[in-house]
Formats: sequence, C-alpha cells, structure tokens
Amino acid sequence: MMQVDQPGAALIASFEAIYLFTYPDPGTGGEPWTDGIGNTAAAGEYAPRPGGIISMQRAIATFRHNIGRNEVRVNRAVHAPLLQPQFNVCVSFDLNTGAIISGSFDDKLNAGQQEAALGVLGQYTKAAGHFMQGLANRRAIEIAVFRTGRYPGRKIAVHDRPGATVRYLAPDALPWDPQPAPSIDLTPPDISAISVAPVTKGRENILLDLAQALWRWLT
Repeated sequence: MMQVDQPGAALIASFEAIYLFTYPDPGTGGEPWTDGIGNTAAAGEYAPRPGGIISMQRAIATFRHNIGRNEVRVNRAVHAPLLQPQFNVCVSFDLNTGAIISGSFDDKLNAGQQEAALGVLGQYTKAAGHFMQGLANRRAIEIAVFRTGRYPGRKIAVHDRPGATVRYLAPDALPWDPQPAPSIDLTPPDISAISVAPVTKGRENILLDLAQALWRWLT
C-alpha cells in the first residue's frame, strides 16, 4: 500500500497551515473545533476542545495519523499505477474534498485518462457553492505536481496562539519523524584507570614503629 512521503505531507500541510491551539469553525463559531493540521473530531485521533493547546510534535503526529484514512481510500479507489508525487496529490485532493470515490476523478485515472482526470480535479474550486480563490490556487498546484513531480518551495504557516503573529517555517524545520527515546547506558564504569593515592601512616603508627625498633635493638 502506498503512503504519503515527507514531501507530500509538507505539501498538504502548506495548504492547511498548523494551529497549535483549538479554534472554532468560522461559519458556526463553534463546532467542529479544529487544531493542528485540520484535525477535527471527525478526522480521527481525538476531538479538539475549546481552549486546547498542543505541541508541534502532537500536531504533526496527529496529522500523519489522520491522513492514513485518506491513504487507504486512495489505494482502494485508484488501481492505475501512480508515481509517488501523483499519489500524494490524490491524498491531498481526498483530504480536502472527500471525493476520491464519489466523483469521476478516480474513474478517469483508472481508465488511463490522466489529463481528463486533471480536468476534473481542476473543477473543485467551490465551497458551499461559492468560488474560492484559495481552492483554485490549491488545485493549480496539485495539477502541476501531478504532471511534473516537482514540489513548489512553499513554507508552512504556523499559528502559535490566538492573535499572535503568524510565522512561516520551511518543511525541513518540522518534526516529521518521531524522536526516539534517549537511550540509557548501563555499562559499568571503567575504574582501572583511576589512580589510588598511597595510604599515609598516621603519627601514632610512626611512633609505634620506632618503639618496636628500639625494643628489638635493646634486646
């Protein structure tokens, strides 16, 4: 089964941005609450709660967990051979639209009609029936990556706290791989090289030695 690689994960994250706090849906002012990289209760691992704060490591790990569902859906829907960048684009498309199975994009790919499939992909530029320039930009980038296999040098927006200035990070600055736990060295220390100072006799021992020597001389 194919999986999204790091460049693909970075591409998707650049479309979604990273939120290290929980924020409400702009339309409802509440649910679905979201954090991380588009993580909601429906996305998978856990349900964000109002006032929640998460770490960058938690955001990345949850994102990698959540897109596993889309990876499975794409593997099931698309039977035509795909290059890695093309698979990444399919997952990005399904994560954004949920249409890898319901639309005709996968049908045209399976029929070997890649350009026709990309034509279908380019039509997904509306949200709630309204054209969205952001979605049009996303589709244009996805189509370019699918065709060329080259990724744009996009930085990823990071929102640390509500009202804070947004910072932009290069993909390689993010903790994509989990950090291993620090190892504990159980090797006993080498004490062979430790120098031991000679024992110095106390004053009482020196006097006792002199008395014993004098007694032997007298007797």
